[in-house]
Amino acid sequence: SAHRFSADREENTAEAIRSGSVTLKTQAPIARTGEPVKARWLTVPGVRHTPGGKEDDRRRHRQVTTWLFSELLDELAPRILALPSRVPLTICLPASNGFTPEENTSLWQECWFARSLRPAVSFLETEFPSNLMVLDTWLDETLANTHLRATLVISVQLHPLLGATPAAGTAEAGAALLLVPASLAQQHQMPGIAHLHRPVQSLLDQPSDALLHAPRWAGVEPAQIASSWQTGLDAAETGALREPAMKLSLTAPAIDLDQSVGHTGIAAPWLALSCAASLLRGKIKEQIVIVGQEKHIHCAVLKRASDETTAHDRRTVD
Repeated sequence: SAHRFSADREENTAEAIRSGSVTLKTQAPIARTGEPVKARWLTVPGVRHTPGGKEDDRRRHRQVTTWLFSELLDELAPRILALPSRVPLTICLPASNGFTPEENTSLWQECWFARSLRPAVSFLETEFPSNLMVLDTWLDETLANTHLRATLVISVQLHPLLGATPAAGTAEAGAALLLVPASLAQQHQMPGIAHLHRPVQSLLDQPSDALLHAPRWAGVEPAQIASSWQTGLDAAETGALREPAMKLSLTAPAIDLDQSVGHTGIAAPWLALSCAASLLRGKIKEQIVIVGQEKHIHCAVLKRASDETTAHDRRTVD
């Protein structure tokens, strides 16, 4: 997994978020009109931040998207190169950056081929639902032997910045996860950093089902979970989770990405998963991700790969 919500390497870490050193700050707007706003945007080397119009924002989005694709690919390239050539690889590009899917695919391919990575890839042709429950569908397909392939998800969220001011509480980011069905990973002896277990959905006002069953799919007791990564939940919704979580002994410290990084829109679920996966080391063996999605919450548990041997309802994360 890989992510970028900052071009500062020290700031752009899950540990920096967990420790509280990453905070969402009020900034002066770049656009000619607008008030100071509590939001985050990517400041990328070589990309100018001067007031402009829609075409200037489009030019910036192209440059920043290319930077994100390049950064994420460079980080994941060793894992991609380690995939056996006979394992199919599907690319999913959920993005909100002002470009069409075809334009994003073209930008992605430029970055991909510039790194001499494997030529045999396909792109998901149907509209990609950018939420955790898409993993539930993929796991069902895996169990039915209809989706035995690696999947690379690369999600990008950008906002107009030069001609307009981003909404308060928002952030720009990119996140990438290389997902491999457990059976394929075992068959080809592909090591991963984490095992991502089946997500569970429940209504926001009835969260106990998801909070109970997500750990069950992972075979862990809620009390074992070290941290809870949350996004898409306002203060009242977060507060409503507290009592049912306590009843289940799910007392892991909650890390609210929306309060630290900012809400990263379409990239939010994948950023949460990437951050959770990157902290699975040392004594930290389990993490839970909780995503607010309209009137629902989606929950999924990640476990450190070295602590599991066999399971069907999970995917390996690289």
